[in-house]
Amino acid sequence: MDLLSFVNLGLARPFQCTHHCSHRTTRRFCQGNGESARSPSARAIEDFLTQRSLQTLLFYLEQCRDVPSFRFLEAFKGHEGIFRYHGFNGLRVHWDEYLNELLREPKRTITVRNPNYRRGGSKGNPYVQRHLDVEMTLDPKALGQKLLQVREHLSDEFIADLMLIRDENEELRRRHQHLVLHGVDTVGVKLYPAKEKESVYHANSPFRAGNYDLLKTYSVYLAVQRTLVMMDRDYKQRDSFSWLTSFMDANGSKFHGDNGYHVGDEFISAMWDQLPRMKKNRGGSVSMIDPDSIVEKILHERLQVADDWTTELMSVPRDNLQFQRIPLEDLLRDPDACEE
Repeated sequence: MDLLSFVNLGLARPFQCTHHCSHRTTRRFCQGNGESARSPSARAIEDFLTQRSLQTLLFYLEQCRDVPSFRFLEAFKGHEGIFRYHGFNGLRVHWDEYLNELLREPKRTITVRNPNYRRGGSKGNPYVQRHLDVEMTLDPKALGQKLLQVREHLSDEFIADLMLIRDENEELRRRHQHLVLHGVDTVGVKLYPAKEKESVYHANSPFRAGNYDLLKTYSVYLAVQRTLVMMDRDYKQRDSFSWLTSFMDANGSKFHGDNGYHVGDEFISAMWDQLPRMKKNRGGSVSMIDPDSIVEKILHERLQVADDWTTELMSVPRDNLQFQRIPLEDLLRDPDACEE
């Protein structure tokens, strides 16, 4: 039986992501006996959706002062400190593994220790209890079901927000052109430049603005990866491949970890600031490396990433239904264990 003090929910230490979080191999949640592969971009959005759903559920638990559930979820699979983490690679394990194991965690009885605010008597009276210990049952399966509900709500928001990626690309181009013509960005950086004309805020989740910023940044990051793969397959683009690889090494560190807002926009703007260059190759031929052209390739791939994500997110209700069956299947398999 665990003992938990009812204390402030402040984070003990900042969350530290690992760079490999979003680059592991995985398999799709199995339906029946089959197994289907997911593309890297599809796996990425499922992991990200589950991460942000976890953070959103933690917010609700904090607002309700449900300290035991909050602490349990943060500690589950090593996610201490993730509550206020603003990044896209924070989930320690893949989404399906996380949900599978959470929905199979047994109930547990814990003791919550609360300060006794009605102590009475003289100070230091040894017969007056300084704390009140209350036993309660923690049900991870119930938390897992709530997490599935949050996932489905966020998936709807993500789908709506991803429809604006094309507008975001146009906004970046417009700001770049304005900067080239006038020498100053009088437009300024906005969190929702494309969403200002949308009226979809009536049922926002608490972190929707942050989710939108991360969707924009993550889509740029994966678009760069896809552009590099495409260039690597075309020997005519080997110089551009080398240039983009070097640029990513020098300017892409902010994609990893918690580095604030507008990381993707700033990366694209920094690439636009680069000047074209000529390179003399063996044999006397000359090739030109044009950063503007590379940016356009990245923005094109970004649209493809958004389309892939939208398709994947449409399967969330079906996936959730499969996960919702896990407790029932465990009950049918071992009724005595579930009663415990």
